[in-house]
Amino acid sequence: MPGASDVSLDTVIADILMSANYKHMCPDLIRIVALQEMMKRRSYKETIKAIKNKLHQVGGAYLDGRNEHTLWLTSLQEAIETGEQDAIRQ
Repeated sequence: MPGASDVSLDTVIADILMSANYKHMCPDLIRIVALQEMMKRRSYKETIKAIKNKLHQVGGAYLDGRNEHTLWLTSLQEAIETGEQDAIRQ
């Protein structure tokens, strides 16, 4: 397995973005964290693990464990179908 310094930053970012939990994260945030962690770590595997851990810490601060996007989307679709302008604005 290659060391952290043997792999390009773009490759590390691409690998993180392929992960289901991090695919919607801002690539610039991943780049900042990756740069920091690549300087500290020796192995590629250790680097990826540290980056994901840090991203989890950063993202977890803003998540309360409830994913209400599906509920919001359903409510919006119903409001559009019924033409309820007040509900659409919410």
